[in-house]
Amino acid sequence: MEKEQERFIHNIDHGADSTYHQRIDKDSTHETIGYRQPLCQKLRENRRFRAKFTYSIVQCFSYMLLGWMKAQIGPSFADILRIADASLEQGGIIRTVYYVGVVLGCLACAVLFLRIPTPLLSAAIFAVASVDIAAIPWCSNFTAMTITHFIQGWCFGIYDTITFAEAVRIWKNHSKSYMQVVAFGFSLASVLSPLASAPFLTEKKYQSMPSSNFTQQDISNMSYETNSSVHTQLTLEHDQIWVEIEPETSNFYIAYTITASLTSIACVLLFTVWILYRDQFRIEYTNETKTTEADESVKEQSHDQLENKPMLTPKRKVLNLIMMSVLFGVYTSVDYTFTDYLTLYCVRQLYWSTQDGAFLTSIVFVASVTSRFSAIFLVRVLRLDIYMGILLCILIGSLIGMVFIAHTMWSPGMWVCCAFIGVATGPIPGALVSWTNESFVPVTGKVSSALLVSAFIGATINPPILSHLFSEAAVWFTYLFTIESILTFLIFIFAFILSRSSKSS
Repeated sequence: MEKEQERFIHNIDHGADSTYHQRIDKDSTHETIGYRQPLCQKLRENRRFRAKFTYSIVQCFSYMLLGWMKAQIGPSFADILRIADASLEQGGIIRTVYYVGVVLGCLACAVLFLRIPTPLLSAAIFAVASVDIAAIPWCSNFTAMTITHFIQGWCFGIYDTITFAEAVRIWKNHSKSYMQVVAFGFSLASVLSPLASAPFLTEKKYQSMPSSNFTQQDISNMSYETNSSVHTQLTLEHDQIWVEIEPETSNFYIAYTITASLTSIACVLLFTVWILYRDQFRIEYTNETKTTEADESVKEQSHDQLENKPMLTPKRKVLNLIMMSVLFGVYTSVDYTFTDYLTLYCVRQLYWSTQDGAFLTSIVFVASVTSRFSAIFLVRVLRLDIYMGILLCILIGSLIGMVFIAHTMWSPGMWVCCAFIGVATGPIPGALVSWTNESFVPVTGKVSSALLVSAFIGATINPPILSHLFSEAAVWFTYLFTIESILTFLIFIFAFILSRSSKSS
């Protein structure tokens, strides 16, 4: 009798379930079954999944090109200054304007993201970028060179924000692995870009002359030219004067033509994806969708409750976001600027050729690729805060090593230190985003935009400071980055203590 009553009550409760809950159970079942399906079968039978998968592949390729474009700037920086007839301080202005464009691009993406289908917006961005990049080698005017770099930075900022936001929107709980794959592709392209550009860069040559051949007035005049222009460099060493020889020809434009061609391919691929699956994108990536960012926020809060994450007040979330934004900004002032000036530092301080500096830049990115690939597995077994603490210690130790190398002129040590810097800087950005989401504030589209804006503000401030110090002495390259890395570590320690106190409370 009791069993019959229980069965009767169960039937009543089951019948009273809302259609919403029945639909959720059905979707969950289908999702589980779909997840267990072989990839080929799922691509063949599920059009929605096929659209997501195809778009993600094209997005990975497109994001790789951001790494390609960014890594090309450092080795080609001396050629850019030579073409525009710009001094080092003016070069700092070019880099600053570039990062201003990135910041404005991040802000523009926050406005355009829900108003234009992202594949179509991405295709338009790469169309603009391809034309802009092709024009850079022909900008003999300083103002024109600055404008082209602003446009390039603006395109970079928009697509960088799109990539992170789309990773979360498309793959949701599986986005963590996808973001690591995207970051890995970015680093891989960063390795290949300097290698592809090096054969076309202008090689700097120096001629040694006895100092007795020059009067003191000649040396003073040439020293003045050294501080005001990149065309002439003079160095006194063991009663010898090393004078830079003006290059006769340059194939610099070929490197940027290759990049422009690749960005054009990305534009065509993104537009093709939009044409093939525009019905899916109209549903999921425009204002026609019924899922708003507020709904996503509610889902994230429910997910936090299931994982026993601490529920924070809005005021505490804002404070946490400000703190992590400052940490992001200070760190990226090191990460984003280091490779931009590395080749120039090697030429000025160590008297290397431009090609050697480009290869050293590639070593940094090779180490970064290796480190990011290993991070895919390490983040599963190590706590994010401990992992980042180890990486920051490696970064500080390597930069201190570069300070000693700058005074001893021991070139082999430069290769070792730069390799360790690549190992340290590779996983940190992705780990910072994951740590922010895990311990401080859920990472939504607006939070991601705020983090990226603060990151590129830090990258915007650093070039003019470094260029000014560089004109005084090239060794300031190592001093400034060492100071900024130590400051990053101090902010990290404060954030670590705050996260521990939040979890304990």
